Amino acid sequence: MQRLDATARRLVHPAARLAQQSRDTGLLAARLVRALAGHLDATRARLEGLRHRYGLRRREPLPHVTSLAATRERWQRAGMTRIEREIARVATLERSLSHLNPKAVLERGYALVTRADGALVHDAAQLAPGDDVRLGFARGSAAARVTRRDLE
Repeated sequence: MQRLDATARRLVHPAARLAQQSRDTGLLAARLVRALAGHLDATRARLEGLRHRYGLRRREPLPHVTSLAATRERWQRAGMTRIEREIARVATLERSLSHLNPKAVLERGYALVTRADGALVHDAAQLAPGDDVRLGFARGSAAARVTRRDLE
């Protein structure tokens, strides 16, 4: 009898068993939702902290950016120094060339004499009476004919 009573106590109606399992499942589901919500809150807080730290870091210049700015400044100064030095060198060369410029000679009243074939005349011995020549001046030119030559 006792055994029968013990076995009977262990026997549970299937509907009662399903109801108990349903309650257990509901409790487990509620625990799972609370655990996920807590995990989600912790993840949000950690993400917000990272976002804040990233915002602070983003405002700070990175070490290589500062180094690049200093390097760029040095290169610009060196470039400007080099450009100024080359400008002065070109100006010196320009002054030197102005002394050799045939136009400068012509501006002082001289003329370039060329034969009919275009060759420059350096010496009166290159010409004979009756030769046609061209006279180039600082502004313009003229045609002429040799009537005589004096060799000195």
